[in-house]
Amino acid sequence: MKNNMTHKVLLSLGSSIEPRKTYLDIAVSALESLEETSSVRVSPIHETEPMGAAQNPFLNMAVTLAVSDLTPHEFLQQALVIEASLGRTRTVHWGDRTIDIDIILWGESIVRDETLTIPHPFMAERSFVLAPATQIAPDWMDPVSGLSISQLLQRLEAVPCNV
Repeated sequence: MKNNMTHKVLLSLGSSIEPRKTYLDIAVSALESLEETSSVRVSPIHETEPMGAAQNPFLNMAVTLAVSDLTPHEFLQQALVIEASLGRTRTVHWGDRTIDIDIILWGESIVRDETLTIPHPFMAERSFVLAPATQIAPDWMDPVSGLSISQLLQRLEAVPCNV
């Protein structure tokens, strides 16, 4: 069902398989070319250490865009098509990948079902999501916590690391 509304969307993109930057560039171009997207902004790229089963360093970036006439689930399907077109396979959970496109925020929407959780359930724990996002959307609000992206990053950075 189309609703003719435009939503501010925050995405996190990452790649840990070479050519990492090329995969990010192609994914951004594919997102820009979607008929339902406009006002695409990208953060600078951050190189981060792998987590989970991944072995290679990641390049991460944030992307904001305006999405009209798509539900979050419809947009997710388009993001999965972009990932698949770039050779993304889901064989190892949190493993290396050519491209990862995560929906972090969809306006002020909260979505929780078997296929999608928005806001992204781990965003407040991941500096590789928050640091790039703060560069292009510092004042965007997490509708669950009521905190801005920059406040979430400040809170994360204030937590002492247990070594």
